[in-house]
Amino acid sequence: MLLLLNLVHAAAFYTPTEGVRAMGRGGAYIAGNHDLSAQRYNPAALRNIEGGLVRADLALVSQSVTFTRDGYDPVENLGKPFPIPSLGLAYGMERATVAFGLWTPYAPAFEYAADGAQRFSMIDSVLFQTSVGPSASFDVTPWLTLGGSVAWMTNTVGRKVVLTTAGGDDPAGDIDFDMLVSDMFGIGGTLAVAVRPIEPLEIALSAQLPVKFNGTGYLEADFSKNGFYSSGVIVDPIARDDEVSLAIKMPLVLRGGAVYRPNERLEVELAGTWENWSNFEEIVLTDIQMTVDVDNTNPLFPEDPSITDDVTLPSAYQDSFSVRLGGEYRLNDRVDVRAGGMYESSGVPDNIMAVDLVDGPKFGGGVGATPHFGPVDVDVAFFALKVQDQTITNSDVSQIKVDVLSAEVSSGDTVGNGTFESLIWMPSIGLAYHFGQKG
Repeated sequence: MLLLLNLVHAAAFYTPTEGVRAMGRGGAYIAGNHDLSAQRYNPAALRNIEGGLVRADLALVSQSVTFTRDGYDPVENLGKPFPIPSLGLAYGMERATVAFGLWTPYAPAFEYAADGAQRFSMIDSVLFQTSVGPSASFDVTPWLTLGGSVAWMTNTVGRKVVLTTAGGDDPAGDIDFDMLVSDMFGIGGTLAVAVRPIEPLEIALSAQLPVKFNGTGYLEADFSKNGFYSSGVIVDPIARDDEVSLAIKMPLVLRGGAVYRPNERLEVELAGTWENWSNFEEIVLTDIQMTVDVDNTNPLFPEDPSITDDVTLPSAYQDSFSVRLGGEYRLNDRVDVRAGGMYESSGVPDNIMAVDLVDGPKFGGGVGATPHFGPVDVDVAFFALKVQDQTITNSDVSQIKVDVLSAEVSSGDTVGNGTFESLIWMPSIGLAYHFGQKG
């Protein structure tokens, strides 16, 4: 049943940094943030925005994955680079800054061959989350700033995967399974504080609060390739439930950073994050009513079998953390340059690794630059993250096996053992227009 857990865990799997300037600094952009990505990283840093700012970013997110399942040929992620935009505006006053924006966590697209060795883990997926809302910072004293944001959030998770009635890799046992659930009204928020104990130094802490999603959607099973349909036991190859429910709660995320500005041209930041995945609540799939239309003249099937039991999926994740070091330097009045690197631990234990959950210790970094054209800034950056190659021998990821006679669902053969190789890469560009003066 761990495969069902993977069906929804993808909603939590995002890249560790977002925003063009943040990527250019290797993710070390928490205390020293001075653009609209502060809404999600550290709202107290909105104080660094002077006057008015209108900004739009666009990133292309891609994750190459090669999985060689034990005893099978390698399969690769065929998903195209996924474009992810963010938009917003802000205005800084004497002691306060207000902002409003729309942003989306960065997540890659996953797509694999429909007949590949990974099909019992995933064929295709849909993952899309948006946040929109206001944020603000306020200078309580010259050395203390508070900040906060609140966001209306939507979350959509979809999945195509193969189930089996036979076990093993016999295609005659395959069931094409499709799921899509959405929650169009979640509420999230971030609280932050920044202090400036001495002139060149600023320290910031932020807490991204847990968010609960209660999604509704459909499950569909397609038996058209299955031997029970070709033999006439199953009459209608499509079994569908349009009213399933899914509850999932995203974890607390803590961020912190210390930025040092020895002069007007240079700033260097050491930052880190901690994500509370070990406290991830169980996932519950409820309101299931899926009936398979069978030939009732067959004495083995006097009634159509139905799946109605709730599915409760325990979590098995671990807390993750990251360390980032980066900075930027103003070459002259026309150009800023950035660079930085990071390390992030894995939130996914080896035993539940799957083709959409290729996680592990990660090392990466980014470079970026900003040419200034009067009130217009053009930001460019490139960020890459290498996931440590891993060979899994203790996988708990298994097929989902369906007994057509009893409608019982159980675990089939293990399908997660093998070698995983992965690289995340993201080019990005941003445009910003400045107007007015702070104060």
